[in-house]
Amino acid sequence: MQKVIGYVRVSTIGQAVEGISIDNQIEKIKGYCTLNDLNLIRIIRDEGISAKNLSGRPKAQIMIQQAIKSKSGLVVYKLDRMFRNTIDALTTINQLDKAGVSFHSINEKLDTTSAMGKFFTTMLAALAELERNVISERTRSEEHTSELQSPDHLVCRL
Repeated sequence: MQKVIGYVRVSTIGQAVEGISIDNQIEKIKGYCTLNDLNLIRIIRDEGISAKNLSGRPKAQIMIQQAIKSKSGLVVYKLDRMFRNTIDALTTINQLDKAGVSFHSINEKLDTTSAMGKFFTTMLAALAELERNVISERTRSEEHTSELQSPDHLVCRL
């Protein structure tokens, strides 16, 4: 039976009331672990922690290092409870994979121990790259349009 560590987070008190609460996330993780024969050894809680990337969540960083050191998988209820930044997600999942540590996200049905889980992770990376490229194109187009509309840009007509 594989050992796993759970991670739960809410960023605001309102989210705890209106969204999926810490207790609700814990119950989902426990149920997932039971259903998938995973040995849940601990749950890390980040309550009232809002950060756009992992560097703002010290408990999450410590948990990742503990998982790698103990070869324990990670389980979250929803991908955005762990990651708010695509690069963080892909970098961390790759780091875990190299260390032989699985990552499970219940809501997205992501499990990096399976071929489909790895495929899904690759698809997420491809979609993230596409999104970055589209944003870059849009930004360049808007900058070009702004240049053309600037008072410094003279149009000469004969």
